[in-house]
Amino acid sequence: MKYLNLVVLALSAILLTGGNFAAAQTSAPGGAQMTPPAGSDSSGSPRHRGERDCSKAQDPAACEARAKAREQRRQQMMQACAGKQGDDLRSCMRAQRGAASQKK
Repeated sequence: MKYLNLVVLALSAILLTGGNFAAAQTSAPGGAQMTPPAGSDSSGSPRHRGERDCSKAQDPAACEARAKAREQRRQQMMQACAGKQGDDLRSCMRAQRGAASQKK
């Protein structure tokens, strides 16, 4: 009897959603459609602020040089803060970012 109740419940769910489980999974309670978070592309993955297409820049060579320098600063920050977690990592990254801006 218990098994029959589960089957009836499953069939009811299919009928109520019209067989469209994708719509049921992407809608919020009350039927409102869920949207990707702000700052994300159409696939829902976050955008990386540092990544740019230098081929479309006014000066592609300067863009590439800035990107290379940015990546080197990032690597230095990661090495300096390696092994730290939580608040320690956050404060280390802030300190490194401040030190990098003072070197400019």
